[in-house]
Amino acid sequence: MNDIIIRFFFYFFLFLFHCNKIYSSSSIIYYPSYKLIFNHLLYNSTLPQDTKLKCKQTQTQANFSHINLSDKNLLKLASYNKTNLGPYLIVSTGIYQGKRIKYNDRYIDQFLGIYYGELPKSLKKPIKKYFDYSLKNATEFSPSCMQSLSMTKNLSYGSFIMQHEFNNNCLSLNIYRADLRYGEEHKAIMVFSHGGSNQLGSGSLFDGSILASEGDIIVITMNFRLNFHGFLSSGDDQIKGNYGLWDQLLAIEWIYENAHLFGGDKNRIVLAGHSAGAGNVMLIPASRYSRGMIRRVISQSGTGLAPWSINHKPIELLKRFADDICCKRSNKKDMINCIHQVLEKSDRDIYHLQISLAIADDNPYPVIDNDFINDTIENILQSDIYKNIDFLTGVTLNEALYFAEYHIKYFYNEHENVSHLNNKTSLKKECQNINSNLTTIKSSNIIFNKNSTIKINSLKHENNDIINFERQIIDIEKPSINEFDMYLQKFVKQKYIDQYIKANFQHGQCF
Repeated sequence: MNDIIIRFFFYFFLFLFHCNKIYSSSSIIYYPSYKLIFNHLLYNSTLPQDTKLKCKQTQTQANFSHINLSDKNLLKLASYNKTNLGPYLIVSTGIYQGKRIKYNDRYIDQFLGIYYGELPKSLKKPIKKYFDYSLKNATEFSPSCMQSLSMTKNLSYGSFIMQHEFNNNCLSLNIYRADLRYGEEHKAIMVFSHGGSNQLGSGSLFDGSILASEGDIIVITMNFRLNFHGFLSSGDDQIKGNYGLWDQLLAIEWIYENAHLFGGDKNRIVLAGHSAGAGNVMLIPASRYSRGMIRRVISQSGTGLAPWSINHKPIELLKRFADDICCKRSNKKDMINCIHQVLEKSDRDIYHLQISLAIADDNPYPVIDNDFINDTIENILQSDIYKNIDFLTGVTLNEALYFAEYHIKYFYNEHENVSHLNNKTSLKKECQNINSNLTTIKSSNIIFNKNSTIKINSLKHENNDIINFERQIIDIEKPSINEFDMYLQKFVKQKYIDQYIKANFQHGQCF
């Protein structure tokens, strides 16, 4: 009997060896080993024969965290001597071929649209992307996360222009890598969280190529869920919220696990963000789930201490959203069920932009959920959570000038008693478009393709009530040049900004 058992285990392990297994943290996936994939890519520009027909395939991430990839082999994957091949990237979620550009006599490698998470379920935490044994094209951006389609039409930051393709399957990142032949062998990694009031924006909006080359670093931009999908909360366990933060944390985990495979130093991960992103990058390391993965934080034009960075009354946002999409119910559970159904099956643009001149509690921002965030940022600062993290924060020369236009228009209209839409006005709803079981909202103005992707060109803006509404918010009646000068002087003399700060920042603290 003992001989039979011994022979059984012998043949079993021989079988595993024959399959060239790749180990994972959760289970085993029987694909060729990292070394075999590596060699085939270098010499044949192909992948070795897939063994999934011979051995059992499991859905998992491949675990390459213990792969000892030498600098020599990393340079081979970069293929500097074969410009028609590579650069290649072999990581825990798959095998990618990027593209290369030239800047100041050096190369910059780009790996775009790499998914770090699976298609997220509505109002649920994200799930790691499974390993995909196929050579993926990483030369184009993936779709951006769902957001207000009208407001992204002309969204840009200088030369950076928004990509107009949107999809719920959007949890991806983009890697911009400085030339591996120069500078540090293991480069610092800067992970950028975009701004946009947690309602607009995308990782694809910012090209990190020049920053990577000039700084001899690796720049990574990322997508994360926005607006109601990313930051809706009921204030309790029914909808805990912070899903946009969970997305960003999952991206950071991906970067930390795979840094050595693309030339990065996992011990020098810097989180940087601007505006709402500046608040997010200060909150992420405050979570116990970050587990010391973050070394430095750069908060530009905002911090986690800003009054808007935490929503202390998330139920107000929930009620406003429920009212907007005709899910207002006397019973909270019924209201939440309706919201779930609309978010999962809606086929119209429900993500209109919310702008408030006051520090509002009905805007989509992170919450204290007693999970990702356990306490106020003020109390967290008094603890040792940030003990080993360096912080840098700052403002621009004309900080918040973008919002001054709204304040001045509002001031003008208030003094002239102009009939206008202010930022708290609600969109007139047509609840009759919702069918009896409240599973779908129908609209003829937005067309989805087979992959449930929205492209901005498919919109008929002139007939879209939501778009017209948002334009009215932005295009409040404008004064003439002479009137503008007069009211600008009044605006300054009456110390409007001082009064605004006093009204909205009365509980501010200094540290």
